[in-house]
Amino acid sequence: MNAIKPGTRVALENILFLTDFSDASELAIPFALNLARQYESKILALHVLTASPLAYASPESAAATMEALETGAQEGMEQLGITAPRN
Repeated sequence: MNAIKPGTRVALENILFLTDFSDASELAIPFALNLARQYESKILALHVLTASPLAYASPESAAATMEALETGAQEGMEQLGITAPRN
């Protein structure tokens, strides 16, 4: 494996920003934006969800919880200025 020579500029064309719209994710947004500006990159946002707690719920409450999470994710994406198709 060859090492990158000092002074070589790394090119970042795309930055994948994963978010669950938690407070920690919200705090990471300025860092992602700054990195994208610095490298003139495009940011791709992906909402992630850990559904493991839903394994212990009834089908009805799991469906209601998933619907509420989807609505919250949609609102979070809209706050970021991202439009996503609704199912």
